Amino acid sequence: MLLFLTGGSEAEAIKFLQKDKYQLLIASGKANAYASATEVKGYSMQHGYQNKLFCMDDENDRELLIKYLEVISALDGLKGKRLGLIGKESEWLVASGIDDNFFVEKARDRTGSYCMGRDRKV
Repeated sequence: MLLFLTGGSEAEAIKFLQKDKYQLLIASGKANAYASATEVKGYSMQHGYQNKLFCMDDENDRELLIKYLEVISALDGLKGKRLGLIGKESEWLVASGIDDNFFVEKARDRTGSYCMGRDRKV
């Protein structure tokens, strides 16, 4: 998460961009902070960084930021938890089967760790 408090902070901010993480860019329109953040967002798009820009002067952005933070908090709460399948898939399921690697890949994307087997550690 990068919080922009003033304009002219673009060069410093890009030092903190990370390609392996989805980052939140947060700014208000005060002191040219939002102008600085939009420059960093543009740079990010040109160089393959993934992030979302939020303007704290916009009520919709503030509400969306709260939702993002709630999801991030929920995902952080899953760290170290175990995910498992109890029993086996029903034979009558023809389109709802669970791919063994689906949850592993999603968990690895977020936490960077997992364990092997049908009962997997997130």
